[in-house]
Amino acid sequence: MGKKLFISYSHKDESHREDFEDHLSVLKRRGVVDVWHDRRIVPGSEWKGEIDRNLEEADIVVLLISPSFLASDYCFDVELKRAMERKDEGVAEIIAILVRPCDWNDCEFSRYQAVPKDAKPITTWSDSDSAWLDVVNGLKSHIENFEPKFIEQDVPEITGGVRASVPFKAWLDDTEIALTHRKVDKVSLADIFVMPDIELDESSDSEIVSIKGIESVVKNSGFYLLSGEEQQGKTSILKRLCSKFSEDDFIPVYLNALEIKKADLFGVISKSLGWQYESYSYRDLVASGKAVILIDNIDEIGLNSKYAGKFIEELNSVFGFIVMTCHSSFSYVQGEIKGLHDYVHGEVLSLGNKKREELVRKWIALGQEESIDDFSLYSECDELKARLDTVIKKILFLQGQYIY
Repeated sequence: MGKKLFISYSHKDESHREDFEDHLSVLKRRGVVDVWHDRRIVPGSEWKGEIDRNLEEADIVVLLISPSFLASDYCFDVELKRAMERKDEGVAEIIAILVRPCDWNDCEFSRYQAVPKDAKPITTWSDSDSAWLDVVNGLKSHIENFEPKFIEQDVPEITGGVRASVPFKAWLDDTEIALTHRKVDKVSLADIFVMPDIELDESSDSEIVSIKGIESVVKNSGFYLLSGEEQQGKTSILKRLCSKFSEDDFIPVYLNALEIKKADLFGVISKSLGWQYESYSYRDLVASGKAVILIDNIDEIGLNSKYAGKFIEELNSVFGFIVMTCHSSFSYVQGEIKGLHDYVHGEVLSLGNKKREELVRKWIALGQEESIDDFSLYSECDELKARLDTVIKKILFLQGQYIY
């Protein structure tokens, strides 16, 4: 069986991608390589899920480097990031093809071998066919010599034989910010995230509120709207709730309201299921009676107020367990939105003293949970927490909120 090649490129370099494929025609005909790129996505398919799946299956990731590639957030921050992780794991190889001159030498991926010869960009050759032939010859040696390391995929079984996809599991673990730690190579969200508390309004009397841990939401089905400020970790909260719901034998489905552009409940849910689970349908989900729908940024839903209300009402009628997030300001107009009247509102609170201590303790113990002694843990925790508290106080002081 031939090696699977995944081509990562900017659509502004479409003509270069086509030239590259032309020069691969003999290798493809002989079955030496199987080439995939995003133009092979079938219309109507969930494009991100297709890209993620094929990237995970690739033996060799080919980067068509140009100014447009470096400027593309998706190519640079998503595809390249995952390709480098897979190379470090030994399951994929990376080959960079310089197609147009650009400032790539300071990029992290510049340590990988680049073609054509002497890393001279394709467009600077007097004969582009000669340049592409040099590229293909360089590629052949990688194809012959690279044997991907076999790693048994840790694909979790959720419930009743339902299996989460590898890309979905990777997304749930992703902190979405660059974190480095002296004891571990990669920091996952589960390693360091601390669930904040919420101020929960469980009564029709707006004066009656209670402070609860968000985990309590997992134990009680119903409709919940969690509000918070920008960068307060609302998406991370939903990621961790996904994991907790799974542990409790539920089937969580994550939706980003920004991507909901049609009031077609069946289509929206089916699209997400195609990315998040293996061979699981909308009808299977409804029949299970164990669905939990998690919707991020409901205040930014891609529908007008009429159809947003229609979508939410239909959602409420089909599913009995829904958790949504929104910006704090949206909670003030919650009662005016059709379909949201029956939602219990919870305001996400900032990390207090105990939560900050829990966060610090997790960070210090990371990578040495079984070996670090209590004295060392608490000593380092007190020192780091004191420094963290000092920084927080300085920020409050600068904002004019410091209270003596």
